[in-house]
Amino acid sequence: MKKTLIALAAVAAVGGASAQVSVLMENLSRRDGAAIVEIGYYDPLKKVINFDKAALHKYINCGAYPTDTVRHLVYKMLAETKN
Repeated sequence: MKKTLIALAAVAAVGGASAQVSVLMENLSRRDGAAIVEIGYYDPLKKVINFDKAALHKYINCGAYPTDTVRHLVYKMLAETKN
């Protein structure tokens, strides 16, 4: 059964740091495989979380499932913007 997931994919960065990009992909593809669309990014070293909220809501309403990690990051981002 194919599901569309909102997951994190690793990308390389200059200086040895690594960043994570939040992407939309089929659940049967590899973790770092081809993404349908990128909807945000997460930099674990600088603790920067940035998602396109409109695109995130659009894909969740269309049936995409965020992974547990992405769900946690979205809640964290929304809590930071309310304060």
